[in-house]
Amino acid sequence: MKERNQGIDYLRLTCMMMVVSMHYFGWGGVINSSETSKLNFIIASGISVFCRVAVNCFILITGYFISEDNSEIQMKKITIPIKKHYKKIWFYSVFIFASACLIDKSLFSVKGLINSITPIMSNQWWFMTVFIFLLCIKPFLGKLLFQLSEKELKILLLSIAFFDIIQSTLGHNGFSERGTGVLHCTFMLILGYGIHHLPCLKMKGKKAIFIYGSSCLLAGIIAFGEKALVHSKDAASLYYNSPLIVLASIAFMNIFLSYKLKGVWASKISSHVLAIYLINDHPIVREYVWEKILCCNNFYNSNFMIIHWIFCVIMFTVLGIGFDCLISKINKLVRLKG
Repeated sequence: MKERNQGIDYLRLTCMMMVVSMHYFGWGGVINSSETSKLNFIIASGISVFCRVAVNCFILITGYFISEDNSEIQMKKITIPIKKHYKKIWFYSVFIFASACLIDKSLFSVKGLINSITPIMSNQWWFMTVFIFLLCIKPFLGKLLFQLSEKELKILLLSIAFFDIIQSTLGHNGFSERGTGVLHCTFMLILGYGIHHLPCLKMKGKKAIFIYGSSCLLAGIIAFGEKALVHSKDAASLYYNSPLIVLASIAFMNIFLSYKLKGVWASKISSHVLAIYLINDHPIVREYVWEKILCCNNFYNSNFMIIHWIFCVIMFTVLGIGFDCLISKINKLVRLKG
């Protein structure tokens, strides 16, 4: 039996905490508010830049574990992983909506109810909608990639890269994507496979740290220039499909692959990490919790913003993992009694 790569488990947890951090500074309003002090704006912007790799890394991980299988693809290869993830997505969609409506009846609406019971069709979480699509094509990609030589894989990656990341340097590409669509996520999926199989995409620890840090720093500097000099509303250098962010994502994943991290606890909680995102980025949480419950606006101009940010990240991490562990134990007990 192949030994589990615990570095990937640490990577999942770290990336999820990065995602929560981006939501804190984004949905919490720190970066977008005129009330935010200059110091807090610089801190929030800097942290957000270095966290941009997180979303890409989740897809890279999925691609990294694409199995090389040339056998005929059966329907269960698609339905089993989708069922596993969809059950969790559906549960949290319905549970959070129902809980919110019980607390505040004004939150109930027929549209909200329909959206909650059809989380993928209604795109409750953009990432999960795209991720389910990736699970559909993953076995077929695996069969295709299995047939390719290293040279052919490089050509495929370069071909897609032109439309996905090279065009994005102009602020948009031929598919009007900013790194949150099918084109970029499919590219990341194949790139994850490439990290596993192409020596040119592998990096040693110190080199990976340097490339990750310098790429994020450069992306941040360019983003500042875009907004300050060109007065661009959005910074193309910080899109998920920005060349610098993609390079930083490859390097960041290699950091965790390079160092032999140990700790059984990381493997035990790895399967529960998704719950952090499903709770943290649910539309109702996004719209009401950050402002009304966590009161992020009280810290825009406060010296305690960093402490509040750390508290919120830890809170969502513990809440997501703890609650999901509890639900898993209840499910096991129900199955045993059944």
